[in-house]
Amino acid sequence: MRDSVELGCERREGRPRQVAGSREAIELALERLAVAAKGSDDLAPYVRAARAAGAPADAVAATLRRVRGRSVDRALLDLARAPAYPRPTAQPHMREEP
Repeated sequence: MRDSVELGCERREGRPRQVAGSREAIELALERLAVAAKGSDDLAPYVRAARAAGAPADAVAATLRRVRGRSVDRALLDLARAPAYPRPTAQPHMREEP
């Protein structure tokens, strides 16, 4: 049996928890996106979750196209290509004084 570290999971309260960036977390997020794409019109939360899990933008876009065909909304494809973690902007109170 493989170790939980090798699986990309952390043990918490007796249940495995997916770690963002692990293969299992990415596969699970893409699978959820594919299932939602079959029956839901609001896919933005699933696209964001897949990107936050560490799924590459190309994989998210390919999953959308595979399930929806050519009827994929352009805004969803743009959302899939957006950075997963936007860079934080420097707040005035966080700037270093010269």
